[in-house]
Amino acid sequence: MMAVELGTAAVTTIMLRNWNWAVKWPNPDRRLNAEGNRMIVEKIAAAMEVTEAWQRAAFGALLGTFNPWRSSRKVLTPLHRKATANARRLMHRRKP
Repeated sequence: MMAVELGTAAVTTIMLRNWNWAVKWPNPDRRLNAEGNRMIVEKIAAAMEVTEAWQRAAFGALLGTFNPWRSSRKVLTPLHRKATANARRLMHRRKP
């Protein structure tokens, strides 16, 4: 279920961001530039969290305490949290 929500939220976020950039491309405003900066910072932070969870899962596999269901959930959680928050924020954004 988490993977389906993650996929839906990611597609929604990509669609809404691309739409905003396409509409405002000739004259980008501060909000659009801030959104681009936010996107980059969020991706780096989420990648670091996923890397940490992935390393913990790999270390658990070496120790023999690896649980695939729990580990996959821990790897997907940072991505899921960011993608669903972005989709909600972008869908309910007020007009400038």
